[in-house]
Amino acid sequence: MAYVRFNNKGYDYYENNKILFSADNSHIHLFDYVAKDLSCLPKLFEQYVSLRMDTTNFKLRKQPNNADDFNAIKVSLIAAHPYYKHEYEKVILNAIGDYFNQLLTYSICEIHSLTFDCPLSTDWYYPRLHSLIPSPIAIGKNYPDGLSLSDFYTKWQNLINHKFTCEDDLAETFCLNISPTIPAAFTKEIHIQNWTHDLLYFMLDGSAKYMEGLSTFQRVWLYGNIFPESELISGITRKLLFHPPALYSEKDCCEENGHYCNKAIDYNDKMRDMFHPFLATSPLHARDDIPEGLMAPFKSAIEYAKTNKVGKFYEVYEINELQELLYLEITSMIQSEIIIKKCENCGKYFIRNDRKKKYCDRTASGTTCAKEAKRKQNKQRKENDPTSKLYWNEYSKNYERVKSGALSPNQFEAWHKVANEKKKQVISGEIDISIFKDWLNKYETINKIKRLKPQ
Repeated sequence: MAYVRFNNKGYDYYENNKILFSADNSHIHLFDYVAKDLSCLPKLFEQYVSLRMDTTNFKLRKQPNNADDFNAIKVSLIAAHPYYKHEYEKVILNAIGDYFNQLLTYSICEIHSLTFDCPLSTDWYYPRLHSLIPSPIAIGKNYPDGLSLSDFYTKWQNLINHKFTCEDDLAETFCLNISPTIPAAFTKEIHIQNWTHDLLYFMLDGSAKYMEGLSTFQRVWLYGNIFPESELISGITRKLLFHPPALYSEKDCCEENGHYCNKAIDYNDKMRDMFHPFLATSPLHARDDIPEGLMAPFKSAIEYAKTNKVGKFYEVYEINELQELLYLEITSMIQSEIIIKKCENCGKYFIRNDRKKKYCDRTASGTTCAKEAKRKQNKQRKENDPTSKLYWNEYSKNYERVKSGALSPNQFEAWHKVANEKKKQVISGEIDISIFKDWLNKYETINKIKRLKPQ
């Protein structure tokens, strides 16, 4: 079971006390996630399935079940959010099982390509579903807990309510909920992304139209009334801890004198040794005296408590899927009354600390969004300005001549010095653009460029 613990720096996502990933208060993972294009997932899955099974009649194809075929799906998921790096097996397996069940229901109710009886046989159901599961996820049919073939088969039986045996009863019972088009996989992941983007836009986006005058909590109220209550996540298990969980990351692990050392585990062991006498006996109660045998460890614990500088409780939430994690992250942002804005260069959200700020601080290809935006503006200015356009067209031609050896670097520099000066004269109004154009045409040929002298 995975958990998330929020702190003043962001949050830690962990399992078995090991931190799987952390997010800081810039919320970059969240903002990159909503900007990611996940539309490729259903297409990739359709290609993957078509190699293994004919979806019109459920006949299996002789395609080796190996890791390479689903790597594109895995890579796309992992690139979307760090959550998928650690949970992609569960997500993919759920997507396959749900898709297979929906396809069965669609085939029976909508297009009648299957009879009602055949999918109820495990001998029919298991081989087909198993053929769709990538071998790295189910080596030797060892599936993650709760996601085995029998689990999905049970879901299928619950879906169709197998006590009905005639087509009319089935149609009346559940066919009204069947999509008239063939099912697609990963619709849940795409829905979660759209839902997350809606939360950010309606509640926190400072540049969202028509809502500039509303406070954060007024916008939360508006969202809650516009969208159905079922869209809001509830029932996330919340735990209140009176001491911090002993979390550790790889940087906490080291080897000293040939022995494995972990700071968090060492601390946990220290606390366990200190309080073990209390756990090994009957619980203490306020109405009872401290037993003589526990007085020494009790006083020792009191002295240790005096040195404990921690002044807060710890809230930990149990996480079952990405939607719960994102919901908790966004609600923490709402409580902090954070305002976000879309970068005018990359289009991704960032925390708006300055109302006038237009660009985020992301760095890509060795430059920031602010610098990249300025480069684009200069390029657009050059393309729109006829003088600059003339200059840069000729500049590019002569630069290519230098690369090909038709023009020496010294000759190019001589041309460049004069051309740049004349361009400035046109821009300042000293000479007409037609004069500049005639000058460029005059030195178009290589032999004329060679005779060029700086003026």
